[in-house]
Amino acid sequence: MSTKFIGKDGYKEIESLPFTRRKPQQLNTAQKTVRFIKRAAALAAKKFKIKSTRKVTVTRKVTKPVIRKQSRSVANARPVVQTSSKRAEICYFDKRYSAARQGIGFNDNSRPLKLVTTTRNVTDRKYAHAAPVSKTKVHEALKKKAMLASVACFTAVMIGFASGASAVSVPMETKATAQSAKSSNYSYVDYTSDKFSSIATADEATNIAEKTVANAVLSNNIGAELSALYINGKKIGVTGETSALGNALNKILSDAKEGYDENTTADFANTVKIINGKFPNETVLTADEVIELAKDYLYVAVTTDVTDTISLNYDTQYDYDDSKSNTYSETKQEGENGEAEVTYKVTYINGEQTNSVETARNVTKEPKNEIIVQGTSEAPSYEATGSFMWPVPYTHNIVSYYGYRWGRLHSGIDISDDGIGGQDIVASDGGTVTWAGYDDSGYGNYVIIDHGNGYYSLYGHCSAVAVSQGDKVYKGQTIAYVGSTGDSTGDHLHFEIRRSETDRLDPMEFL
Repeated sequence: MSTKFIGKDGYKEIESLPFTRRKPQQLNTAQKTVRFIKRAAALAAKKFKIKSTRKVTVTRKVTKPVIRKQSRSVANARPVVQTSSKRAEICYFDKRYSAARQGIGFNDNSRPLKLVTTTRNVTDRKYAHAAPVSKTKVHEALKKKAMLASVACFTAVMIGFASGASAVSVPMETKATAQSAKSSNYSYVDYTSDKFSSIATADEATNIAEKTVANAVLSNNIGAELSALYINGKKIGVTGETSALGNALNKILSDAKEGYDENTTADFANTVKIINGKFPNETVLTADEVIELAKDYLYVAVTTDVTDTISLNYDTQYDYDDSKSNTYSETKQEGENGEAEVTYKVTYINGEQTNSVETARNVTKEPKNEIIVQGTSEAPSYEATGSFMWPVPYTHNIVSYYGYRWGRLHSGIDISDDGIGGQDIVASDGGTVTWAGYDDSGYGNYVIIDHGNGYYSLYGHCSAVAVSQGDKVYKGQTIAYVGSTGDSTGDHLHFEIRRSETDRLDPMEFL
């Protein structure tokens, strides 16, 4: 496209341009709708134009389109006769063009015009036409025109009418110059005004106007079906890219699942909705711009399965024995932990764990319980009772009494019977152990207990002792086992009761 400024003489260039009528093209539904709206707009536009003061009749006979070559002069141009019986509203350029075609002289103030010519690729021919593209205050009148069209059309027709309305957006209120008005006797719009910047073909003017109106429709949401993103009831932004907005939200969820297994799910933890409709006076954004605004409000919940190996703690089991003192406690079996594989359903919101629920458990090793034997009887007193009990519960059989034998004093009694070896020897009364062990005194392994009341008891020839020197023992407590150590010829217990280290008494007097 090139731009030229011409005066009266240069106007002949317009006459030399070839001009042909294009073959009508098949229109689709949308184009038919736009055509209808343009016609409706043209009718409405008449209300805003200045009416002519007289009726003009112009005759024209056209049987064929007139085709002129580039080299043909204006002098040989065939006049074009037009016939019309309606009120003509002829602009400055229309009058001048018509006069030049018919060889009629024309008066004006020689103001220059700006000419725009367009070369078509298909026929390689040039077309010229006057059409303003600037916007003026008549835009308010055209909005009224759009309101009239909306009564008769559906939403799609309203969109088309908005396009047609922009195409005819021209200044209506500029007065013709006094000289032109007198010479022509026509009422017209002064297209030599500085408000008009170019001359273009009709198709070109329509395309420019439609694009201008389309942008105006989007920016003002005139009849546009848009989509708004709402998060927890709050409107984040409005866009015309509904599919792109939905795809962007799905991509956020898809990206959140990266690195997890195929059973992982992702969803928005808050309420996210896309609502379609008309949103007047809202700024229309791209889908990416809406998503950028929504990032601070979106919470993505990812739910996945997590498997972990855990330790199963053993339990402690108590076996109670009423024959034992309540101070008695013995571990019969050591405890051992088990193992299990546990599956959890874990939820993360924006990367932080917020919930975990166990969904499955597989025990791979059972735990082994600890077993403890616990006595239940009341603990006896370690104090002496003042009376003595029989020291060998297994038997009461005496094989040798207290007294002289073989020329010396036998200072105690000997208790023995078949199978007595290894049987328990118990404390005859409570007290403190003053000796427990072996020496060469002839008693072998033996135990001496100080009962704290001036009396002592001795247990000799034991196979083993069960207490230590300094232990507190209670009456009836096992302190040793029957044997044949020291100066002994067989398994038996040598039992003595003493008042002092040298004063040995007859045990039978105390038992």
